[in-house]
Amino acid sequence: MEEQMHLRRQLEHMIRRLQTTQLRVDAQLTGMAAAVDTSEREVEEVKMLCRQLEVGKSRAVQFLQEVQLQLQVERKARARELGDHEVRARNSQKMESWRLQRAQERAEMVAEMRGDLSAEEEARLMRCIENRERANEALHAANLVKSQKNADFEAVLAELKLAMGASTLREVVEKIAAQAATSVSLDKEKTQAEERLISVRQEKEEALKELNELKASGIGGIELNREVYNTLESEIQQAKAALKVNKSAFERLDGVMSAVRQGSFGLARRLQAFDDVLETGIGDNTAGAGGAASATGNGTGSSGMTPTNSMLSLMSGGEHAGYLVMAELKLTKILEVVGQSSSSVNSFGGYDGAGADGNGPGDDNSQGNNPEDARSEVSAAASDIDGQQMSVMVPSRDILKMSSSRHFAEVMRKKELVEKQKVAAEKGISDEEMMAKLRKRNQLEADARLATSPTKHGADLFFAKAKNEVLSSAKPGLNPSQSLAFVTQMNFNDL
Repeated sequence: MEEQMHLRRQLEHMIRRLQTTQLRVDAQLTGMAAAVDTSEREVEEVKMLCRQLEVGKSRAVQFLQEVQLQLQVERKARARELGDHEVRARNSQKMESWRLQRAQERAEMVAEMRGDLSAEEEARLMRCIENRERANEALHAANLVKSQKNADFEAVLAELKLAMGASTLREVVEKIAAQAATSVSLDKEKTQAEERLISVRQEKEEALKELNELKASGIGGIELNREVYNTLESEIQQAKAALKVNKSAFERLDGVMSAVRQGSFGLARRLQAFDDVLETGIGDNTAGAGGAASATGNGTGSSGMTPTNSMLSLMSGGEHAGYLVMAELKLTKILEVVGQSSSSVNSFGGYDGAGADGNGPGDDNSQGNNPEDARSEVSAAASDIDGQQMSVMVPSRDILKMSSSRHFAEVMRKKELVEKQKVAAEKGISDEEMMAKLRKRNQLEADARLATSPTKHGADLFFAKAKNEVLSSAKPGLNPSQSLAFVTQMNFNDL
């Protein structure tokens, strides 16, 4: 019984303590919930304040940008006004100095006209003369210094051009601007070369180690004798000598290539005056490309300015190779024009001074008032005189080249005429109709050449056509028999 009472009291005590603890915990939870609500309200207030601060910051930044922009505008305006004022001030000083000098010169002239200079005036004049002489000497010395500096700068620029393989100051500046990329590539090559050097040194050490082991142990029980060693050493020395020779040859070739690049640019500049030779030929070929094929074009009438395989291979080498191609084209065209001046081939498709039907453009009955006839007569007379002079001369390389080019042009024109006649026969066109069309079109081309001057874009058109030929892969290959010059028919008087 007592134990039950004791347990009862213990249980009652535990219930009271738990109730007290529950009340305390409930109070703490209530306080914590209130604190959480308060914190949430404070967080909302803080967020609102942050948004307000961000809005104020954006406004302040915008205002700052506007102020900075205004300051820049005002600064530029002030700088402009300051520059104007400085220019005006300098001009005013110059005008004032000129006015004083002019007044002094006028006073001196008046005094000289009076002829009554005093001793002070004479002394003043002497001082002025001495000052002017000293100023002239100082100016002469300054000019000498500046000219020496300019000469030094020119020498340095020439050395830079020679070292960089450039011909103009713009190319030198471009190459210097590209030094960053060049240095990066050189660093990469240096790193690769060092890696290769390390690997080669390791291979060399391994080879030397193997050689020492072979020398110490022998090969197959038989030691290498001194003759084998001498043979190997001689081969090594020969390889080193060949390497030095190849290296020197490469350096010489590099110098020759640099000289060739400079020479090609200079040759292109010198031959720039003969651009009309190519431009006139381009105009003739462009006019003769449409309709029936004409004998005035180079190759077939539809090929126009088609470059050969050698031109395309040269042009793929870069800008300087293009200069060489254009120089070769101009020289070839000039030689052909000089050769055609003494040739009996007519430029309108006929042979021996007449068309295929005997009524070519050179016929007196058909075109007696054509200005082209007068010029062709003058050209024929000049060619007769040249032929008489050449008949007594020993054939030189130039004469042989002209005769060979003239013969080649005649053969090509004959082949083209035969092909055109075949095509006309297949189409059912008579020879008289074909020749009438050719004469009409050639007459129109001659009138256009007489009335208008050739365009100034011959080289650009040629390079554009060459680029199209390189990019086009569907076109068939070029005829190897085509002439290097794309202009073969042109009157010498049209130049």
